[in-house]
Amino acid sequence: MTRPAQADEVLQELIRHFEARAYVIQTAERDKHQVSLRGMVRPSIFLALFLTMLAIIGLVCLSLVLVSLFPQVGFAWLGLALFAPVAGWYYWRRAKREEQVMVQVQAADASNLENGSLATVTAHRDELIALQQALKT
Repeated sequence: MTRPAQADEVLQELIRHFEARAYVIQTAERDKHQVSLRGMVRPSIFLALFLTMLAIIGLVCLSLVLVSLFPQVGFAWLGLALFAPVAGWYYWRRAKREEQVMVQVQAADASNLENGSLATVTAHRDELIALQQALKT
């Protein structure tokens, strides 16, 4: 049978992981080994650049169609591609969001788990993937 100290150690380790990812404890119920954390998810630089590149490609294609439809304007339509960074900027401004993580650790009994604890983590899919990768190392 596990000791409650093991459940506390697992809970503290999970809290340290999420605090390293810029989460802050919102509520904590130590007697139930349950913690709620809140943090801001940062936008991805890669995704902002990727969206900007897609917008450039799309606007250049649109410009070439407009050049063939309105030849009197000429290649001035290519100036539309200058608006492509707006896509990355819009993503960057709107992608920041607040996320909440719930962590509960239960001391396992002999019938459930031998010499261990059962942790239940409720979070965004990306946070669960990051936690799973951190546990593998």
